[in-house]
Amino acid sequence: MPAGGQQYPGYPGFPGPGQSYPGAPTAPTAGQTVPSAPSGPRKVPCEIPLPMGCTKGLLLNISGVPNGKRFVIDFKEGNNIAFHCNPRFDERPNVIVRNSMIGGEWGKEERECPKFPFQQGQPFRLQILCEQEAFKVAVNNESMCQYQHRLKNLAGIKSICIAGDVTITDTSLTTV
Repeated sequence: MPAGGQQYPGYPGFPGPGQSYPGAPTAPTAGQTVPSAPSGPRKVPCEIPLPMGCTKGLLLNISGVPNGKRFVIDFKEGNNIAFHCNPRFDERPNVIVRNSMIGGEWGKEERECPKFPFQQGQPFRLQILCEQEAFKVAVNNESMCQYQHRLKNLAGIKSICIAGDVTITDTSLTTV
């Protein structure tokens, strides 16, 4: 085997066995807290911090199982909700409601979708992509709807909150 750092010759600088990457995090010392990572299973309700705000190309991936009447994903800017995505099983027909709450007032709901992709007790993969003019929503790799930004200060969106009757098995944030 090549010397440490050369275990994978095509990847110079790759650490060898027992070595870590330069600048890699180390175990916390007593009393030191470690910020939560934006991935993995989550207890609901939960909040995913966005320290840099909601930038163009930010992609939220959520895997889970809906358990009850409804659940919600809120992109929050302070006390405002820039984007409220709310799948509802307790309305006929089932619907994904989208809206914003600005200054304590809800706007006009958007309810049109080609279909309702969720089934109670069945796993789903939901993706929300932030683009310059809109959030785009896909479920199980199928485009469902988009929501034009009503709050234009995307950098001010500092958290995503998930609540309701849902089990979250994985979340991740990436940039595309």
